[in-house]
Amino acid sequence: MPRLLVIAAHPDDETIGAAALLTTFDRCAVVHLTDGVPRDRAFWPGRAPASAEGYAARRRAEALGALAIAGLSPADVHQLGFTDLELTASLPQLARALSRLLAALAPDMIVSHAYEGGHPDHDAAALATAAARELIVRGGAAAPLHIEMALYHGAPGAMVTGEFIASGAGSPPQIQCAFAGDSLRRKQDMLRCYRSQEEVLRPFFANTHERFRPAPRYDFTAPPHPGPLHYERNGMPMSGEEWRAHAAAALAELRVDGRAGAARRAPA
Repeated sequence: MPRLLVIAAHPDDETIGAAALLTTFDRCAVVHLTDGVPRDRAFWPGRAPASAEGYAARRRAEALGALAIAGLSPADVHQLGFTDLELTASLPQLARALSRLLAALAPDMIVSHAYEGGHPDHDAAALATAAARELIVRGGAAAPLHIEMALYHGAPGAMVTGEFIASGAGSPPQIQCAFAGDSLRRKQDMLRCYRSQEEVLRPFFANTHERFRPAPRYDFTAPPHPGPLHYERNGMPMSGEEWRAHAAAALAELRVDGRAGAARRAPA
């Protein structure tokens, strides 16, 4: 039974957002919701293998190498096998698969993505984690403590890494984990294991902190912040409006309320 389970949309997200916890806690596990391989090769890096199978194998090997630095074995690294950039279209199936994994592993604490508009898969992971947690409670199991990690967003009109979207009074308290010396070098060594993602990960080498907070009850039918989302500005095949339509349909199918009691809506 892991003490800590990090839920990451893609291989490398766990290192960007939660290396401090993975290198500190004992009995850690990670689940990658996708294999990190988009169907559209336009989103593959230039150094990717020729086949999807080869690229998926490389991403898995990179993840195992990075997480070995944190003390995790291959048995601690799970994969649900959904397709990169397509999590939003599979939200009900994703939530159910994740609920089964949570019931089987019974972690004390889970760490997931925030709803921040940085990447549609990250936002899908945030919704699916919240829904999966509700599903296991509905099934009679105890709910693990749920915190979230800050990766990146574009709320101010430019990419911001390692910080949550600014919110007003009443927002959840944050915990900041700082890196220096050996701890910073260890995280950077983990990032370097993801050689196929070298260009994408370059901005994160300068980060000397990670931030966490209790997961709020989001309104997944409202934008995470006003204005264009980071993934909309970066040409990903999903608009915020489309994402929220998928989210509303998934919440209805799962009979999970993603609106009532929400902790934060984007200001008008």
